[in-house]
Amino acid sequence: QRQMCIRDRFYDREDQAEAFFVHIDSAYNALSARIPENNYKPLILSGLPWKDTWYMAGGNSFAAQLISDAGGSYLWKDDPSTQALPLDIESVYLRAVRADIWINPGAAGSLTDIIQLDQRLGALEVIERGRVFNNNARISPGGGNDYWESGTIRPDLILADLMAAFHPDLFPDHSFVYYRKLK
Repeated sequence: QRQMCIRDRFYDREDQAEAFFVHIDSAYNALSARIPENNYKPLILSGLPWKDTWYMAGGNSFAAQLISDAGGSYLWKDDPSTQALPLDIESVYLRAVRADIWINPGAAGSLTDIIQLDQRLGALEVIERGRVFNNNARISPGGGNDYWESGTIRPDLILADLMAAFHPDLFPDHSFVYYRKLK
């Protein structure tokens, strides 16, 4: 059984906390079940290089699992690591040319921001087709990103956003919470 935090015990709200987490778990599982097994799985690129190194999530990481649960096929799914992989831009580019969708490109606020980082990235078809989604739809006036704040306890909402990005035909009326399509 999950451990309750001290505050929940202090305020005698264990039942409320447990119900909240059971709801999120159920919502997440129900969402991931909405993608048919034989449905097309777009190839997913993630991240952005930083100081000439692209830290790519390992194939057995929580990020890779989230992509899989959303009905995507992560370009590094064959890697057995749970850790971030430090890769050079050239080796990422070799796989990135196959990407259908690009998610989480760091601090990029537009497609132009990505291209300004490295001109070679502008030649990727995923950029040309405008299939890039970033998790920065909710930035506070102080610069805080709500994806890293409330998103940590709402993986069901993150999953819903990714599912709508990967399969817009299955989720045509989805209102994005944490993600936005870059222009």
